[in-house]
Formats: sequence, structure tokens, C-alpha cells
Amino acid sequence: FVVDINKIVPTTEVKGTQASIPSDLPQIKVDDKTHKADITIPKNDPPKKLTSKVLIQGKGEKIESGNNVIMDYSGAAWKINEGKKPATLFDTSANRGEPFVTPIGTGAVIPGWDKGLVGKHVGDRVLLVIPPADGYGDQAQGDTLPAKSTLVFAVDIVGVAK
Repeated sequence: FVVDINKIVPTTEVKGTQASIPSDLPQIKVDDKTHKADITIPKNDPPKKLTSKVLIQGKGEKIESGNNVIMDYSGAAWKINEGKKPATLFDTSANRGEPFVTPIGTGAVIPGWDKGLVGKHVGDRVLLVIPPADGYGDQAQGDTLPAKSTLVFAVDIVGVAK
């Protein structure tokens, strides 16, 4: 039995006052204990282009392409959740009880995450609104994520391994 630990990466709580979100974008409220987000999607058409808005500004390291990013996230589909309070989440790291770790900027995840998270910082809370072309496109992902969905994510960046 051999254990090889290359590096222990500390994580950071996302703290601070959340910036206001324009009314034509989804409203986000993250539970500090469970790290699960309540997402409320407005009754209007989603943006046509990727939206990546920092809601809480972190003071940690800058995320660069190729970094392994440690994050808590919750995601919902726009159309099927319009006006629903809160939206039905198609995925959340809170269900696993630990942050999600993935390489960013390398094509390991959907393009909207690669484009929307590179350049952000550890400690940031980010609202991502991802059009279908930068998400799952024509592919449905179960009952809660139809094909051609605009995706909405609340992402708390809690660490980075370079």
C-alpha cells in the first residue's frame, strides 16, 4: 500500500458582499454551509453571448489555462426554469459533499467554463450564463437539461493547483 501526495492545496472560503446582479440576469444566493446555490432565472430571453460576472471579488491566485481549479458550483437550465423560484438544479457539487476539481482552459470541461473561469481568482464567486454553443449544444443531459439549453452556474472558486 503506497500513498504518494504531491501537494496539499489549501482551500479558501468565498467571503464578502455579493455585487448586485442586473434584473435581466439570474439571481444567485449561495448557502454558506452547504455551498448549494438558489438560482432564480428571470422571465426574459437569455443573453446570446457568454456572460461571466464576478459577484464577490477574491484576493487569491489568478486562474490560468491548465490550472486545476477547486470549486463549489450549482447549475440550472434557463428555459425550463424561467420564473421558477428556485430553479431546479441539474447539477451541484454540494450533492457530493466536497468541492469539484478539474483542469480549466484545456477542453476537459464545457467551453463556457474554460472561457468564463480563466483569468478569475481564488475567492471569486462567479455567475456564468453559457449559451448552448459553449455548453452541451444539441445534447440533452437527462430530464433537467434539455438539448440546446442556455446554462446558468454559480461558481465559488476555492482553490487552485498549478
